[in-house]
Order: sequence, then C-alpha cells, then structure tokens
Amino acid sequence: MKKAKLLVPVLVLLFVTLACSFGGVGKEELITPTATPTNTPVPEAGIEKSFYDDFSTSQDAWSDMKMVTSQAKPGQMKTTVKYEDGKMIFEFRDLETYVYKFFNNRSRSDVVIEAQVLPTGHTSNGMALVCRANSDLTAWYEARLSSTSQYWLYRYDAKLREQDQNPYVLIKQGTMPINVFYPAKPNVVRFTCQGNNLKLESNGQEVAATTDGALTEPGLTGIGAMSHEILPVAIQFDYFSYGQP
Repeated sequence: MKKAKLLVPVLVLLFVTLACSFGGVGKEELITPTATPTNTPVPEAGIEKSFYDDFSTSQDAWSDMKMVTSQAKPGQMKTTVKYEDGKMIFEFRDLETYVYKFFNNRSRSDVVIEAQVLPTGHTSNGMALVCRANSDLTAWYEARLSSTSQYWLYRYDAKLREQDQNPYVLIKQGTMPINVFYPAKPNVVRFTCQGNNLKLESNGQEVAATTDGALTEPGLTGIGAMSHEILPVAIQFDYFSYGQP
C-alpha cells in the first residue's frame, strides 16, 4: 500500500510536467512581433541623380543621333554630330533639319539641365535642352532658343506626327533682349523641370516660366539643334550637366 501511495504523486507530477512542455511549444509557435513591420523604400533603378560631361572622353553614354525631320532626301542627309576639341558639334548641311542626342541613363523627374552653347554660322538656327524623354524617344519637354532672339517651350508628342500633325505642342513662346542669348558668343543655358513647372534661363537671366502637367515620370535628358531655311549652321556644346533643382 505504501508503494501505491508513492506512485500516485509521481504519476501526477509527470503528467503536469508533460502538459507544461506541450503548452510551452504551442505558445512559442503563436508568438507574434511586438513591432509592426514597415515597407523599405525601393531605390529608383537606373536613375542618375546628377551628371556632367565636358565631351573630352568617350561618348558611349550618349545615344545615336536622332533625326526628327529634315528636307534631305532619304539616305542623303549630310548633317552630322561630332566630338572635337572637347565639344559636341552639330554641323548642318541640310535645310529644316532637327537632330538630338540623349544621355542614356534616366534622371529624376525633377531636374535642372545646364549647357554652354556657341551658335555659329547663320542666325536662322535653334538649340534645345530636353527633359523627361521616355525610353522610346516619342515624348519629352523641350526648351529651345535661337540666335534670332526667340524662344519656345514645347512638349514633343510623336503620336501627333503619325496623325499628320505637328508633333511639337507649343506651350509658350516669345522674344528675348539681345543680351540674354548672344548670336555668336558662348551662352550658358539652363532648363528646369520641377513638378508641373518649366523654367528657361540664359546667362543668368530668366527667359520664361510656365506650367504643364502632361509628362511627370523620370526620363532621359538631352540636347538638340536645328537648321532652318539658310545654311550653313553649326551649334557647339562645350559641356552638359544636370542635377536636382
């Protein structure tokens, strides 16, 4: 009888121990974090925050020349873009020819672009800075100046051209004092795209400011040049840069 009395407490103790063990495992499996997880921001892939090029080294970072329009016959265009003495030079031998070069990496949507440009040849010309160009180069914002003291702000839309319409959608245009953009001297031109705001500056003076909300995504930046009804025309870019407004 004494052995039976001793066995009962031992069995009870063993049962309680096993029950606590199983209960502990269950509680550990149900433990949840005390802090709520937060989403880690995903970096914008392939986007360059800033860029500077003095055209003194390899130009692999730039696209091939893109021609939007020209009076040259197919396969006979003589207009070229070359790199010489630390400059990117657009040399026109064709009338009404619009050509561009784009930096291959995207910038942020808010960007300020700057270039030093020297127009030579006839004053019937154009030079342009471009922001927010999409990857297939069918849409962008463009700030354009001419040695005739005129300026234009455009939104380029290639879809309009497919409908036999002018792909350059005019946002704003006007004239400048002659000391704002010099016909045959180096000029420092700046184009800011920030939110819906577009601003063009030349040689430290504001030329134009306006708003447009059609293009909002990050995109490519670039430069362009144009000939019109008289040749020859040459546009020289001494450097190109962009950064954050």
